[in-house]
Amino acid sequence: TLFRSQSLIKEAMREKATLIAIGAGRTTSGSLGSVANEIVLRSTSAHVLICKRHIAKFEQGRGRTFLIAVDGSIASRVGLKDLIGLCKRGDIIRAVTVSDASKDLAVVEAEVGENKDLINQIGIEVRSEIIPRRNQTAAEILCEVAAEGAQELQAIVLGSSNGSSTELGSCTKWCVNKCPITVLVMKVTCIV
Repeated sequence: TLFRSQSLIKEAMREKATLIAIGAGRTTSGSLGSVANEIVLRSTSAHVLICKRHIAKFEQGRGRTFLIAVDGSIASRVGLKDLIGLCKRGDIIRAVTVSDASKDLAVVEAEVGENKDLINQIGIEVRSEIIPRRNQTAAEILCEVAAEGAQELQAIVLGSSNGSSTELGSCTKWCVNKCPITVLVMKVTCIV
């Protein structure tokens, strides 16, 4: 298993891949399978798309909907900008932060505002949202929101500044393992 993941990572590095898409094999405990987990943790700078057994409803002529966690970090800002760049006209991005402080909505709105020209140019809609913490971790809340919106959501998108590290942030790691929908981990390896 470790050999398979290392081989895939080496091939992705040789090809200078910017995205690795993998199926989410599961163990009996419900956590991500070992090959998928190794690729997510050790895939250098490539973004990682973890495809789960979930199919969002798609209607011809209607855009796709994505959920992205936003928290003011560099990884969050770069992840949002990269996601916007991947969208097409008519798509919707739900940019959310998990907080009990209403002032934190300004963080989301500021990150969205930084990309206003690109958003308008592509023709997408970005909705800024704050979700109350309710005595749960941000990761637990994000997975609940993803489960509730599974019919319409194509994926949950999370920024990760640990692209060359062996550890993901705790929120990203939880969502990769527990979210019922497809997860896109946007790796940020170079901070300018």
